Amino acid sequence: MAKVLLEFGATFSAKNNLGNTPAHVMPLVSDAVSLEFVDLFLENPDALGLENMFGVSAVECIYLWSLSSQQGNVFQAMRNKLLRSEVGGKVYDAFKNARFGLHSLHDARPAAFDDSCVRTSVLNFSVNGSMRTVYAVEPSNFRQDRDTILYLGFCRLLPWSLQESSLRIIALELGVSLLCISSEAVNADALQASAAGEHFFEDLLALIEVLPLPSRLILVDCTYGVGLPILWRLQERLRGVLILNPSWIFKEAFLNTDMHSSLRARAHRLASISECREVDTLVSMLSDFALSPSIAKAQGSDVAKQQQLYEQFRTGLDTAPGSFWSMSTLHSVWNAEKLSQVLSSLPAWKQNVDCQIMLACGSHSPVAAVQEAAFNLQELLPGSYVTPVSNSMWFWQIEGIQQVLDVASLLEQLSWRRLTSTQDSCLAH
Repeated sequence: MAKVLLEFGATFSAKNNLGNTPAHVMPLVSDAVSLEFVDLFLENPDALGLENMFGVSAVECIYLWSLSSQQGNVFQAMRNKLLRSEVGGKVYDAFKNARFGLHSLHDARPAAFDDSCVRTSVLNFSVNGSMRTVYAVEPSNFRQDRDTILYLGFCRLLPWSLQESSLRIIALELGVSLLCISSEAVNADALQASAAGEHFFEDLLALIEVLPLPSRLILVDCTYGVGLPILWRLQERLRGVLILNPSWIFKEAFLNTDMHSSLRARAHRLASISECREVDTLVSMLSDFALSPSIAKAQGSDVAKQQQLYEQFRTGLDTAPGSFWSMSTLHSVWNAEKLSQVLSSLPAWKQNVDCQIMLACGSHSPVAAVQEAAFNLQELLPGSYVTPVSNSMWFWQIEGIQQVLDVASLLEQLSWRRLTSTQDSCLAH
């Protein structure tokens, strides 16, 4: 088909609304067909080097994918083909000095892991007849002009233990405390107790209302979509929102397409893996969610450093509580089958110039599942805008120090702009 399109004058340099060329969105499968596609694109290497709106070229996407595409192993034929091309060397140079993985967080900011500088406390609250565990991350350099931030982190496949390090760094960098709601604090079963998850969001709202938070909130949503409906219930309290990797938000025309069916099938597979707690399977899939394994291979890092990424992920999963597995089991399927309809049924968002909303996507996150989802969410949240987290897919918390500092920078912008109320109105589309 690609050859036919070329014969009829199609160009590989054309871009869509995200700035992606056909090479950015080519189906990536470790087989001869993908190699044939790349051969076609290499006939016009300039097109392969074109960057999308997140600053990522097609050859970078394909090259990094090739390094972990065969169940975490290198698709050698693809890698060699790209490195031999005139554009391949640029990709290698781009990552040769990148710091990756959880160990880079500890190496770059050791003070964040000194309890005299940053402390994580366990707080327990009684909500609807059960005790809920919430984590407070508090730096010693707390700034009096910064209110406590609410962090929603009940995301699938990434337990609290793998999120904490990044939040300790953010707390220290910004001099701000965070109250963190992870899977231990929410009632995952309530998601399926009602058609639109009303019981879940009523329960979540009851928890938020008992937390020691300011009347006007800065909220960070890192739930990959499942927590988004709570924004409508909190709208009058919000003065700033950072939504990281909003996912699986589709327009009605996309529902029931072949692509949507494929994503639904993947959601059910992830749910089944989580329900059975197949840790080995999830560890082998790390490169589907984090860019760090591919960056490690791009640098030619020794095997021990590469293996450390997988072992840290395994340790987090092995020690995760049952509540984490319950949320991971229900999360993907609810997003795929319910989230879009639930969001579209909510009242129109009332744009408020005193509430800035950032939608941040990993620069290498999946196009349909995350990047397109962010722009679909932007239409539901007038006045919001989309921005990238560089060299990241989904799991920015464990990918490396630069990804964490990128998120801290976004939050700094959000906090500073809202604290200086004379700033201009929220950025629009």
